[in-house]
Amino acid sequence: MQLAHWWNRSGTTRLFLAGALIALEAICGLARCQERAFRVDSELFKDQDRVPLLQTLTIFHSGMVYDFLLTTPQEVTVLDPLRGRITLLDEGRRVKATVTTQEILEFTLALQTHAAQEKDPLLVFCATPQFETTERTVEQQGQTLAELHLSAKPLSYVALGQQPAWPQAAALYRQFADWAARLNATRPGNLPPAARLALNKALAERGLVPLEIRRTIPATSRLGKRLELRSQHRFNWTLSGEDHKRLERVGDMLATYQVVSFQEFLKPPAAETPQKTTRK
Repeated sequence: MQLAHWWNRSGTTRLFLAGALIALEAICGLARCQERAFRVDSELFKDQDRVPLLQTLTIFHSGMVYDFLLTTPQEVTVLDPLRGRITLLDEGRRVKATVTTQEILEFTLALQTHAAQEKDPLLVFCATPQFETTERTVEQQGQTLAELHLSAKPLSYVALGQQPAWPQAAALYRQFADWAARLNATRPGNLPPAARLALNKALAERGLVPLEIRRTIPATSRLGKRLELRSQHRFNWTLSGEDHKRLERVGDMLATYQVVSFQEFLKPPAAETPQKTTRK
């Protein structure tokens, strides 16, 4: 599905956007008055693998969020909720692209509409997910944690959540996680974001931030394979000197990287032409 094709259908999105942007303004008000900074180190694993697929560092500072992809390709995503924009920086290509939050909302609504018309039960579910949510208390390494189960036949979540160091952090983290889910949905092959948005909401409503999240998609046939993705998150409520240096480096990237369109930024790099070898 081409991004521009769906964005051109924005005439059907106005009612959705009105409610979404009102909610965004409320969250942005929280970010505006929040000066505390913190960081989150995250790793994503597939099934029982011990080597992570992805590693990220997310820094919250002065109402902004800086998300560093530490695995290849190294990218930085800068969320500026007050100005309603997301900037992506590719360190390898030294290019940057900016997309507005309104454009992301329009795309994800169009994606949701498209997915609801598909024959794939998983896509249909992710268009308008309905979970059965249960909660229990667990003890882990001397901590009392909340374990949330969001259950449904085609997809389920289990999340371990903890109370943050200060209450507003749960809402700030949800704000970032929501936009990250919507942004990820613009990449080919990813699911619509509504299921993850439901999990983010369930955590934030309880004032929690995640320590671990497991998403399971069961096998759809006898010969099929269950797919499980597991993310782990470590929160640190102060920033180090190295963290501040990272933020300074982002400022340099923003000032010097070449501007490209969002669609151009998302294009995979062209495959290199294999070199011919001469047989002796």
